[in-house]
Amino acid sequence: INAEYMGDERTVHSFGKPVKTLSLDPAFSKRSTRSFVCGVDGALVLSSKGWFAARNTTIHSGEGHISSVRWLGSLVAWANERGVKVYDMVNNKPVSFISRRLDGSRNIADCRCFLSWASQSLLLIGWADMIKVCRVTEKKGPDGTTMKNIVTTMFPTDYTVCGLSPFQSDIVALAYLHDEEENVGGVVRSQRPELRVQTFDNEELSCDALTLTGYEHYRASAYNFAYIAAESLFYIVSPHDIVVARPRDTDDHVQWLMSRKRYEEALEVAEANERSLVTYSLRTVGEAFLEHLVELGEFQRAGSMCARLLKRDGALWEKWIYVFLKHHQLQNICSVIPTTDPQLSDTLYELVLNSLLNEPTGEAFLNTIRLWPSHIYRVLNITTAVQHHLKHVCNNENILDALAELYVIDKQYDKALDLYLQLRRENVFHIIVKYDLLWTVEARLFALLEFDSARTFQLLVSHPDRIPITSVVEKLAGQRELLFRYLSTLWKCDQRLGRNFHDLMVELFADFDRPNLLKFLKQSQPNYKLETAYKICEDREFYEEMVFILDRMGSAKLALTLIITRLGDVRQAVEFVQAQRDEDLWQDLISHCLTDANYVSVLLEHIGEYSDMVDPIALFHRIPPSMKIPGLKHKLRKIITDNCLQVSLVEGCAVCLMSDCAQLGQELSRSQRRAFRAAGDLRCPVCNLYVHPGKDAPATDLIVFFCGHVYHSHCLVGREKEPSSSLTGSEHLSSIDERTNLIRCSLCQSEEARAKARLSTPRGPAVNLMNPSAFPPNSSRRL
Repeated sequence: INAEYMGDERTVHSFGKPVKTLSLDPAFSKRSTRSFVCGVDGALVLSSKGWFAARNTTIHSGEGHISSVRWLGSLVAWANERGVKVYDMVNNKPVSFISRRLDGSRNIADCRCFLSWASQSLLLIGWADMIKVCRVTEKKGPDGTTMKNIVTTMFPTDYTVCGLSPFQSDIVALAYLHDEEENVGGVVRSQRPELRVQTFDNEELSCDALTLTGYEHYRASAYNFAYIAAESLFYIVSPHDIVVARPRDTDDHVQWLMSRKRYEEALEVAEANERSLVTYSLRTVGEAFLEHLVELGEFQRAGSMCARLLKRDGALWEKWIYVFLKHHQLQNICSVIPTTDPQLSDTLYELVLNSLLNEPTGEAFLNTIRLWPSHIYRVLNITTAVQHHLKHVCNNENILDALAELYVIDKQYDKALDLYLQLRRENVFHIIVKYDLLWTVEARLFALLEFDSARTFQLLVSHPDRIPITSVVEKLAGQRELLFRYLSTLWKCDQRLGRNFHDLMVELFADFDRPNLLKFLKQSQPNYKLETAYKICEDREFYEEMVFILDRMGSAKLALTLIITRLGDVRQAVEFVQAQRDEDLWQDLISHCLTDANYVSVLLEHIGEYSDMVDPIALFHRIPPSMKIPGLKHKLRKIITDNCLQVSLVEGCAVCLMSDCAQLGQELSRSQRRAFRAAGDLRCPVCNLYVHPGKDAPATDLIVFFCGHVYHSHCLVGREKEPSSSLTGSEHLSSIDERTNLIRCSLCQSEEARAKARLSTPRGPAVNLMNPSAFPPNSSRRL
């Protein structure tokens, strides 16, 4: 017996006869006795270390050859020709005997017994085509000692058991299929042995057929089975092979998937169980997957997987970029090439960009320029390469777009603007505003107008301080319609802008926008010459505009004549005359209308609304008796109705006015009748003495204002202006009242002087509180 992990310890035991089976004490390495049991010549021998030599003790004998022995804890189980016995090594007494039951047709040489302890209380026995599960139980005996019994369950199998061991909560058995032997040419051929996993209820979980050298010539006795339970390792031994079986782990699963080219599934398994991988790694599986995709020509899918597989490994990124470059498929990986963490060398980035530049469409090159930050490559080198490329190939829009992007990155904004204008890109105006290129607009004015005139005019109008209006007008002088659109946009934005060109705008409105000419004339009247505008409208016979201009020039009668003779619109003439509020114009209008019965009809329809300016009865007297007026009856009814309506409105307004006056008068009366609180410590603002005299002090007149301030009468009026003593009491008070009506509160006057911006209601006249007759009826109180 050799010690593998305990130094060079070696013990030799000689029994003089063949040892068929052996089992070490489970605590062999911990005990100095170094005990083990073995089967020697039909006897079970316990061998242990003595003082001078090994001490051998026979536990059991006389029941034939011992084929198997297993020791676990305090129990030893062994098998002989009669059955299986269990012995308690602590109490030195047998525990149980499980008899052997074999079919008489079975060859005893093929019916070896296999023992295996699943736990200290569970023994597995495999014998021929039967598996027995023995459970060790304990109970107290009559004398108080602990007794152990064996409870056995068994189930038959469809194979011969060639090995048995526990596996987690199941059983692993080496099966020899005796019922499936084939007779070929008189020679018996055996089937492949199988390694089966089944439950303790005889339910099969898995089965693996083993292809061993010469298996077709072997019988059950040719196989042997061993295991290391702690490591879940199982050894199948045949005359020519030794097979090691172990539970499949993640590496096995990954290998099995990769061997069947199921790389995506292998990658998912590796990602989910990365920590349990030993043989393989996520990197090796990922690279194998990428190589598989490259072999299949699926470069687009391979490119999309690179970010997931290569992650932050700069060396791997460089390797696979060169792989894609070799196959001219960089457009499929450029969108996922990292620019930070890791950041690759600028040479590699430039290599990618130069390769993409030679692609026919140039789309990948443009997208990459927009995607990558400019600091990872040298912009000047790429710009030079693009310029050189454009000299030898026709203009490619994507390449030109990319060149414009490079110009923007290199802050050559004017060159970028020229390219965007050439390509007619929508961001032209954004570039102008963002990078302050307003100084370049004048030189590119017509190109911008050709591209988008509306946005160009808006740009010009939004920055009149940077793009002078005079310069724009001079450039557009030969393009009158463009000039009109510019000036009209300027006028709509701010009517003060371009007021020096309003005379020109009158003519431009007359030529290109007649419907808005009158609006322009009304809103811009101070900024153009009336005579010039009238001449322009007269040349084009714009009578409505002429009427407006004549009105502004003070020629109302001439304007009225134009309305009647040229426009023939009596309704407009009536409104025009009413707006002038001139009775002479009304008489002129009536004179014009009396020449035509239709004019009179329209005039009668509307004159009732303006009865305050013209008398309808006087109009009737001026109508010739022979004139036939269409719808005269209806017109008369309307005049009477309009007149009654006006009378009703006036009367209603008068009633409302009287009601409002009465209500406001009542509110005024209530406000004047309200009491004023004069506190006992109230002082006169002039002399600063209490206004309420003491018990022995003589009474004095008080003056109270509606603002609430109280004064002594003599403080405001003055001693020199006091009435003579010869006056009676009532005459004295009347004299004071006449003077106090002219006095105002000095405090409030001072406050108003300090706050001139605030308007205040006039203060009421002063009231002599000592004279009851000084208060108007129902408007005052005596203090």
